[in-house]
Amino acid sequence: MKNFTIALVNSFKVSKDLVRVGLAQFSSSFQHEFYLNQFYQEKEVSSHIFNMRQVGGGTNIGLALDSIREYFEASRGSRRSSGISQNLVLITDGDSQDDVEDPADRLRPLGIEMFAIGIGDVHDLELLQITGDPRKLFTVQNFGSLDAIKQKVVDTICKSKPPLDPTDCTIDIAMGFDISRRSGETLVSSQNKLQVFLPEIAHYLSSVPRLCCTNTPITPNLAYRLVGREGRILYDFNFEGYNEDVVRKVMTSSLGEPTYFNTALLRSFEEKFRAESRAGVKVSQRHWRPPNPFPRGLGSVWGPGV
Repeated sequence: MKNFTIALVNSFKVSKDLVRVGLAQFSSSFQHEFYLNQFYQEKEVSSHIFNMRQVGGGTNIGLALDSIREYFEASRGSRRSSGISQNLVLITDGDSQDDVEDPADRLRPLGIEMFAIGIGDVHDLELLQITGDPRKLFTVQNFGSLDAIKQKVVDTICKSKPPLDPTDCTIDIAMGFDISRRSGETLVSSQNKLQVFLPEIAHYLSSVPRLCCTNTPITPNLAYRLVGREGRILYDFNFEGYNEDVVRKVMTSSLGEPTYFNTALLRSFEEKFRAESRAGVKVSQRHWRPPNPFPRGLGSVWGPGV
């Protein structure tokens, strides 16, 4: 275990300005070793690991996750506010005797990416609750097999991303319409439910109470586009905060031909997102058809910001 940990640390360029390392042990209790701002040289880190006494006892991973949170504070050497990626590598050879999911969830809002290495007969699902991603979970049959996964662990850690600045937590939402059975001159002509519900839906989408990247409400930008059957843009409205006047203009847009939810519409919205969206939060593209009592032909396309 010690040799693997030393080899893992030495795979990075440890220094004050590059990679900082902190270390703790856990069993039934939590054992502090050193914070991120205590050692800035590989030799110092390696020496401490080699000479430390390994603790024995039970396995309280949840306690360890809650206790390690302090290590990611600025006073302990964390550079989270400077946009430096925050990574936690957990190594265990047993199942936890306490809950791990809630403690892991308390670390995620801090932008901490968690990696887990399980040795022997460990509970994979439990470790997955910690990492949240199977690509960050590694298992080996015994301690002697740790060297075989070292490079893979290093490569995965190197792909970690800096924590997202809460000011970058923005969402762009574009709304499109499938009015394939046109029976009027404007978008909402003879579409009584659309006329009633579109302003309510737009207003509802204009406020997101909370995301994982921030505890404060987010005001999404809304855009609207009417697209003909072959992809021709009939009307186009840019991304901006909720605006009643814009919604009114969308509703009174003259519709001289039907619109369809088809490949041409999706491609048109893809181009719109690529050209206009600057959202910090990426949202998978999907089309939503609301259930009754909303009218047939009302939809919303969510797409990634670029």
